Amino acid sequence: IGRFLEHSRIFYFLSGEETEGKGEYLIGSADWMYRNLNGRVEVISPIYEKELKEKLWYILDETWKDKASSWELTTSGEYKNLQTENEKDKIRLHDKLMDYYRS
Repeated sequence: IGRFLEHSRIFYFLSGEETEGKGEYLIGSADWMYRNLNGRVEVISPIYEKELKEKLWYILDETWKDKASSWELTTSGEYKNLQTENEKDKIRLHDKLMDYYRS
């Protein structure tokens, strides 16, 4: 999560498109844990505008590059830490996004 406790929910589905980034996007607050789904209202909303989809794709693409605090769920059901040994390979998503939105 980085410096901020709040984090977004971006849902992306390729939806039969042949090019990554061209599918369906939804955003929302949905923290789909049992206690949340049964104790409060969680919402998601579709995104239709091309410019907004491009921004969401940028965020997702940068998210996948962040290995500093990333874990991968393996097919065996175990989590593997993706943190790299090399300091230069550590891309921190929040720093990257803050720089992007400042400019």
